[in-house]
Amino acid sequence: MTQTRTLRAGIIGTGFIGGVHAHAVRAAGGAVTRVSASTPDRSAEAAARLGLGEVDWRRVVDTLYEGGFDGVLSVEHEDPVWGGTEERVHTGLEVAYRTLRPLIVA
Repeated sequence: MTQTRTLRAGIIGTGFIGGVHAHAVRAAGGAVTRVSASTPDRSAEAAARLGLGEVDWRRVVDTLYEGGFDGVLSVEHEDPVWGGTEERVHTGLEVAYRTLRPLIVA
């Protein structure tokens, strides 16, 4: 059985061409997983604008279960949109919980 992998790409440069590159990665069936700009603040802004972190979680969880997964699913919360303050981090974790909980078999 052949295994397929999703293309994962990082975008360096976040001006006009960054959006073009992000579009091209998605059109090829890939996912933008990292963004780098001239400063950390610009990187975070670009990550939010370019849609960093868009994941088909249902597909991910289904693939885990199909492979025999029966462990713990942990969330590594390093989201530039839901970070910076304790309140935003808490909200981001609530979003992660509401997104993933319906997909997990208890």
